[in-house]
Order: sequence, then C-alpha cells, then structure tokens
Amino acid sequence: MYKLSRIESHPLRTMTDDSLVSVAASTREIRARQSNLSDVLQTALEVTQVLKLFAEFIDELSACQTLTFQYEQGSIGLLDRSSMSAPSSHQHTALLYADDMYLGQLNYRLHRPMSAALRRTLEQWHQHLAFPLRNALLYQQARNQAIHDYLTGLGNRSYLEEQMQHAIFQQRRAPLPLGLVLLDMDGFKAVNDRFGHSQGDEVLTSLGQLLKEALRDSDQVFRYGGDEFVLMLHDTNTLGVQHVFARIQSALKKQHEQLFGLSVSGGAVTLTANDTVSGALARADEAMYRAKRSGKNQLCCLCK
Repeated sequence: MYKLSRIESHPLRTMTDDSLVSVAASTREIRARQSNLSDVLQTALEVTQVLKLFAEFIDELSACQTLTFQYEQGSIGLLDRSSMSAPSSHQHTALLYADDMYLGQLNYRLHRPMSAALRRTLEQWHQHLAFPLRNALLYQQARNQAIHDYLTGLGNRSYLEEQMQHAIFQQRRAPLPLGLVLLDMDGFKAVNDRFGHSQGDEVLTSLGQLLKEALRDSDQVFRYGGDEFVLMLHDTNTLGVQHVFARIQSALKKQHEQLFGLSVSGGAVTLTANDTVSGALARADEAMYRAKRSGKNQLCCLCK
C-alpha cells in the first residue's frame, strides 16, 4: 500500500506568509505523489496489476465508494466500499486515451459530488495511468495472440504445455484427479479432400466450439494440432472422463450434418505429480491410437 495524505483545497482568501507556505507545501506534496504514482505504475506489466496499483492511490483519497474499469474485454472491479457506507448516486466517468488509442473508461461512484480540486487531481493521475495501461493492454493482446490458436480461438499447443506444467506443480502441492484427454477426428481428411480446406476449417472451428460447450467452466480445451484437441478435466476421475466423452458424442450426433457425420476417438490418462508434459501426452497419444485401432468413435482410458 502506498500511503497518501488526503488532498484538500486551500482557499487563498488572505495571502499571508503562512498561507503561501501552506500552498507551496501542498503543491510539492501533490507533485511528489504524482511522481510516486508514475514510478509505481511503471513496475507492472499485467493490466490488472496496473489498475490495482492505481486503485491503491485512489483508495487513499477516501472519497471513492466504488471504482471499476470497463474495456473491450469486459469489466474489472478495482475498489468497493459499498458495504461500509450508505449507497451513493454521485457518479463520475473518465475516458482514458493514450495518444489516439482508446483504452477504456474508469467509473467512479462517490460519497459526495466531486469537487473541482478532486477532478483536477484525478485528471492528472489519469495522465500518469494512461501509458502504463496502454503498454499493459498491448502486452495482453500480444500474449493472447501467442497462446491462442488462430483458427479456433482455443489455447494452442504452447499454452497447453504451459498449463500442464502448472497442473503438475499443483499436483505436488494438493493432489486432485485430473483427466487429460487427447481427441482425434475420425475421417477428417476425407472432408478436406472432398470439400476443400476452407470447409475443413469450418468443421474444426465448429468442433472447438462444441467441445467448449460440453465442458465445465473449470475445464480447459486446446487445439493440439491438425484435427487433434486436448481436454484438461480438473478434479475429474476416470468415471467423470467417460461421462464427458459420452456428452461429446451426444453433441456430435446433434450436429451430424454440420460436422458431416464425423466422430472422434479419444485417449485418456490421469495427470500426476510424477508426470512430465511430454510423458503424459505420449501416454494419451498411445491410448488414442488404441481407440482408433479398436474401431474408432470410442474412448480408451489408461487412467491410474
């Protein structure tokens, strides 16, 4: 927490030596806080981190009841004192720009109408926020492009391996059943050969959406490559994995025409604390090919 003294106005009714000293001290104090704010914001790269640091400075003003940031990706709650005081109807919205780039807007709810002094201070602080926030948004955009498959929007292989490694570390601290399922479409090559790759891309996109809808919010789905997809089913045992696969088969039947009657074969393993990313994927791949050799459109479990 970065401690700030409360900003107060200093009316200049009588310009005595004492009042001049007071105004000068207040001006130095505000400039020092602004410099501190700018330095602090430069230390963060994630969007949420930048905004949370900014909210800590706002919190010290004790004038704001709630603060949220709205942007293209959604809304982030930054400050909420609503349970500590009576509801307030005083609102203030600030649109944030860095050069010509629109970043989003800060929505303030205040205990009382905003004073001219507070408005000026916030405008100055928003200027200090704008460029660190822009850099964080650009970093987030680049990061999203790097970890998501360009066609389906799902996590890509690189992101899968990152999440698997994280899950393995989690298993070492708090073991919970985690099912890893590798899916491969049966007969997908025939769609590409007969209808073209454009139609094949639509099938892959539709399957990716179907898989997302078949899973819980806590589960994850990735495009592994080509027509292969990987599911990470958290806190899910062998029986749970089988239920998920049955749900996917049911959904495929409902979209029979859209997906050209294609089915999927799957190989499932349990991810453990002793696993490596490559080892777990190799076991899932082996299980999936067993399902293929056994007639396709089925799941082979090599779960522990």
